[in-house]
Amino acid sequence: MKPTDFYTRPLSEAGIRVPLLLPDGSDSGEWLHVCGPDSAPYAVAQQKLLRRIAELGSLEDDKAKEEAANDILADSRAPLILAWSFAEKLTPESAREFLRNAPRVSRQIENVAGNVANFTGPGLPDSTSGPGSNEPSKAAAAPRSKKGSASGKASRPASLHTSSDTGASSSPAA
Repeated sequence: MKPTDFYTRPLSEAGIRVPLLLPDGSDSGEWLHVCGPDSAPYAVAQQKLLRRIAELGSLEDDKAKEEAANDILADSRAPLILAWSFAEKLTPESAREFLRNAPRVSRQIENVAGNVANFTGPGLPDSTSGPGSNEPSKAAAAPRSKKGSASGKASRPASLHTSSDTGASSSPAA
């Protein structure tokens, strides 16, 4: 074995494609490409989330706390979206607006992005590609806001590991 056999950061930063399901569970044909728990964007988002949660204590109005909490969750999950299939250009503002108004999708991002198993294992780019290697990660070259991916295939098999099947929330720290 070699040290690169244990690298998970390149896989998390390359991200995976997450299909967006309609409320009835059927595939909408739309998708988000999200980064994983060992990526720099995830770490930064979690640090900001913790700081902003601590600030909630200074609010006295319960309604204001609830609204602020919803904004904080959307703000912490928006940077995890690396690309999407919508015609609208992906910007930090458009991602936050989408997640504020699609809480089910926001929870889906939390469940998928927070589970390291979604970013490791068979069917994903070799962990030796990316930083420190001679070959760039194929998934990292995926377009930022256009339909399709660099390879034209999903980055992960259809079954993604989430904790929503058990009703448990995935831990942001993996």
